[in-house]
Amino acid sequence: MPWGDLRLNGKVMEIGFCRCHGQMDLAVAAPGGLDVVTDVEECIMQRLWIYLATKKGERLNKKLGCCLFKYFHKPLTSSVLKDLESEFLRDLKKVYPEFSSFSVSATSNARNEVEINAYIGSNVVNFTTNEEELNYLNKLLHDTLYNLGLGTLKVT
Repeated sequence: MPWGDLRLNGKVMEIGFCRCHGQMDLAVAAPGGLDVVTDVEECIMQRLWIYLATKKGERLNKKLGCCLFKYFHKPLTSSVLKDLESEFLRDLKKVYPEFSSFSVSATSNARNEVEINAYIGSNVVNFTTNEEELNYLNKLLHDTLYNLGLGTLKVT
């Protein structure tokens, strides 16, 4: 399966700092052109990073974006977590249309924090997040789009 998403500057799912570029800026390859992601796992993680940073309703297609934001305003009971799993699974199918096999499980061991374990094809994705982390990613994405002239509002 060919991969070719443009590479982002930051290390996916890691906090890092760069003096001249943000984590969501496009990376430049050694010869000076835009760098491209060719590794399947890296591409999956990068797309997941962008998905997690996007709130539903923020893009032209109002159905695109991460469903997790709304779940942090509810008690994370077992029935709410089942709803979250179903919606997250539907979203994954939109984000990764080239895969046909998915599974998702969600647990919560802390207030307003969720752990997601997912299979995207044969690739395993595990992460724990909360509303603060998602809002931070959302701000990074907004700032990057604003700096590229693609956004109209800089988030503070």
